[in-house]
Amino acid sequence: MINRVIYQIEHHYGNITRQKLEQALYYNAEYLNRLLKRQTGKTISNYAQLIRLKNAKNLLTTTDLTIQLIAEKLEFRNETYFYQFFKKQTQSSPNKYRKNKKQTLDL
Repeated sequence: MINRVIYQIEHHYGNITRQKLEQALYYNAEYLNRLLKRQTGKTISNYAQLIRLKNAKNLLTTTDLTIQLIAEKLEFRNETYFYQFFKKQTQSSPNKYRKNKKQTLDL
């Protein structure tokens, strides 16, 4: 069951609610949350944020997509929300993160 929860979260790029998980897997969201927390130490929302951040970092470093397109691809409400989310998680703006990672790769 835990693999199904993780698959759903990753398949939706971390953009999935507890209610959508409940509907997709036909189990109570609170039960699924407890299972995930027991297995990973993270709640559904914490795990989903990790996946969104991982995907954002990957797109920033492996593509030349604009920040707006990355925000759209990861289904953020808008570019501003993506920027705020990313900065809060990394203490760096998406553009600065991309620039720093590309400089590291060029060395």
